[in-house]
Amino acid sequence: MASTIRRFELTDLARVYEIETLSFNEPYPKYLFYFYHFISPDTFLVIEENNFIIGYIIGVVRKRSEGHIVSIAVDPSYRCKGYGSKLMLELIKRFKSSKVKIIKLEVDSRNNIAKKFYERFGFIPVGIIKRYYKYSDAIIMILRL
Repeated sequence: MASTIRRFELTDLARVYEIETLSFNEPYPKYLFYFYHFISPDTFLVIEENNFIIGYIIGVVRKRSEGHIVSIAVDPSYRCKGYGSKLMLELIKRFKSSKVKIIKLEVDSRNNIAKKFYERFGFIPVGIIKRYYKYSDAIIMILRL
């Protein structure tokens, strides 16, 4: 698994958006990726294998000491091979170097695979946002660094 992680570039948008639509029932609109590219260029990352993008992660530093994971997705045909974990570890490393003390995210309450994935990194549930998604609630999870 010779993969590389790098910053997202605007030329990656079509492929990242394809992964987004393959991964989520309620995909983010394309313009949001532009937005995150400009406000968080160091924490919007893609993972490639043989120069082909297979996943991405978007993180934002808020209030200096809080990191927020906006989204993470891996192309369905590349899942369960460690790519998501590599992305998560790299983002956590970048958050730590930015002096982030706590990382927060929201996850669909029905998505047990994602919840278990986050728990493997030490994230714990701390609350619920009712009807965050169209048909379900979100669980707020945090990781203290």
